[in-house]
Amino acid sequence: VMPGVGGTLLVPSDRRQSDLARLVLSVAPFVDARAYGLASERCAVVMVTEVARRIPDGFELHVRELFDLTPAEARLATELASGRSLKEVAAASNITVKTGRTYLERIFAKTETRQQSELVALLKSTEPLTGRR
Repeated sequence: VMPGVGGTLLVPSDRRQSDLARLVLSVAPFVDARAYGLASERCAVVMVTEVARRIPDGFELHVRELFDLTPAEARLATELASGRSLKEVAAASNITVKTGRTYLERIFAKTETRQQSELVALLKSTEPLTGRR
């Protein structure tokens, strides 16, 4: 490891297995390693963290009340905010993708958004300050 050199890498998950998380791999030089009893000056710190898909407890009720969504719309919005695709949510909810799109159009109207990315950004910006896992 050269002094001052490090970096970060996103390790994608296997999209066919939606329960697998993406990982962030960070590497940085371990400055003054000998002060910590390590024999070599050339050491690195490697950290692997999971990209969180989690949303706060109570988030579904929060968006339901905030945007006057139906229970089905709030469920869909919450799952989209957690990073799942419309297709994944539809399959997990035992609804067709067409029904999911209908719900999504209603959610767009109620939240005054036009795109799924815009909706997710809005929802994430309204996360309540309490109830985090």
